[in-house]
This record gives sequence, structure tokens and C-alpha cells, in this order.
Amino acid sequence: MLAVEDHPVMRLGVRAMLEREGFIVVAATATCAEALGSLAEARADVVLLDLNLPDASGTEAVIRVREAAPAVPIVVFSVEKTPALIRAVVRAGANGYVLKDAPIARVVAALHAAAAGLVAMGPDEAALMAGPMPEERVHTNGDERAAPIPETVNLGGEATHEPLTPRELELLRYMAEGYTNKEVARAMVLAEDTVKKAVQTLIAKLGAADRTHAVVLALRNRLIE
Repeated sequence: MLAVEDHPVMRLGVRAMLEREGFIVVAATATCAEALGSLAEARADVVLLDLNLPDASGTEAVIRVREAAPAVPIVVFSVEKTPALIRAVVRAGANGYVLKDAPIARVVAALHAAAAGLVAMGPDEAALMAGPMPEERVHTNGDERAAPIPETVNLGGEATHEPLTPRELELLRYMAEGYTNKEVARAMVLAEDTVKKAVQTLIAKLGAADRTHAVVLALRNRLIE
């Protein structure tokens, strides 16, 4: 485990918490540069990353760590609750997002999930990510062509790689906004059972584990913004 936190007291507390929960902390660094140096010297199964670092903030920190260690899961540990920021760090390559005021059990669960290759995000963080999104059009000038899944990006599961239809992209957007199946059915003028089946088909197409994972993958692959 590599912990990256610039505040000295918080850094000591995070390290103590991780070690108390049974994690082996290879390093606890204060800057992004120090974190990259530690990744070059020691193997870390997961990086717990603060966003507000002296030499990198926001998505920059995620991008730099992801470039240095493409295979190492990154869990962002932050006080920021802005939906746009959470979506941005997921698109930048973060595997999860945990709020600093979350219970210790949730932080631990997120780290274990990330290490296992799963989405590391609790219900509060997922709800924040599903906050208000900018208006966007699924259909452009009546174009009904399907949107392909980018082949250059690993979707993280057994995706079918079938193209997504405009209606599936519309469904994805509603899912990202936190709509329930009933609310989606009302918005798309469909039967609730039809929506339920469509969600399962969409999850399978993306190779996702569940709804939240599907939204994370869609954001990371820029299928939705």
C-alpha cells in the first residue's frame, strides 16, 4: 500500500489506520514526485491518493500516478464532494473514490475492492458521482448510428464489444444521473421490466459488475461526459 497525503498529521493518521487494519504500507509520501519515486522502488498493490498535493492537484495527480504505474489501482481519498471532479478523476484513471469523512470500514472495504480489481466506491460517493450533469445530446441531427465501445481502452471485464445504440447511451446517461429503473421508465416511456432488461444488457456489453461499475466505465471511456 502506498499512501499519498501532504498534511503531516493526516499522513501519520492514515498510515497508522492502514497498518492497524493489516495493510503493509510501503511508503507514506507528501508529494506526487515522492509517490512516483516510491512506486519505482517498491511494489504497491494499491495507491491511496489525496488530490490536493503541493506539486499536483486534482486529476493531474491521478494522471501522473497512472502513467507511472498503469497496473496499480488508485483510490482517491479526498474531502471534495463535487460531482464533476469525481467524474473527472474516474475518467483520468482512478479505480475508486472515498471521502475522508467516510467510516474507516468503508475506506478499508474500498481498498480491498480496488486490490481485487473492483470499483472502489461506496454509496455516498456513487451518489455524488451521479449528481447533476451538463446537458448533452444523445442524438445529433437525427443520427441514429450506434456508438462503438473504444477498443483502445480496457473496460475491466468480459465486455461483448457490441456497439451501443443511441437509446443505450441515453439509458447510460440516466443511470449516471442516479435514476432508478422506475424513473428511467417514465423518462424514456418504457415499461419498467423493459428498462430492467436493458440495464442488464448494457452492463453485459460494458463488461461491468453492476450499475455503478457501468457508469464508471462509461465515464472513463468517454461514452458519456
